[in-house]
Amino acid sequence: MGHFLLTQLLIDTLVSSAPARIINLASKVHRDVKRFDFDSVHRSNWSPVGFKQYRFAKLANILHIRELTRRLEGTGVTACAVHPGTVATRIWQNFPAPIVNFIKPNMLTPEQGAATTLFCATADDTEVPPGSYFEKCRLKTPSALALDPDLARELWSRTETWLAECSMDP
Repeated sequence: MGHFLLTQLLIDTLVSSAPARIINLASKVHRDVKRFDFDSVHRSNWSPVGFKQYRFAKLANILHIRELTRRLEGTGVTACAVHPGTVATRIWQNFPAPIVNFIKPNMLTPEQGAATTLFCATADDTEVPPGSYFEKCRLKTPSALALDPDLARELWSRTETWLAECSMDP
């Protein structure tokens, strides 16, 4: 919900200063989600290291970009999502050491992981279509679930409701 809220808070400024581009970090693990479980948002810890939540969050980031793109059509503001790769950051701190030690030799440095984001931030509009998804500086097709416009609209609506509930005084 953080990406959604930050974007909403900045949207008027972005539109008034167009052309502009919004880039959300996603992950190729969004492909592992076979059904979007809206109720999972209300469960505090439903997987030991948070990997299930991470996959849902990254799918949500792509769905957000897809619906945002629809809503921003004609404003001069475009949006895309990127998978930065498996990057050696603190995100791995709660994973079991044997798993981290096994994958660590193939992890990217933070600088290498930034390459796709930098590409999308600096490329011209013909190279970064609105609502697109990138891996390794290349345009990729996300999962079928990530391309579902009805799911994107429903997630947008529910996110607005969840944020409104969070901001209400007790």
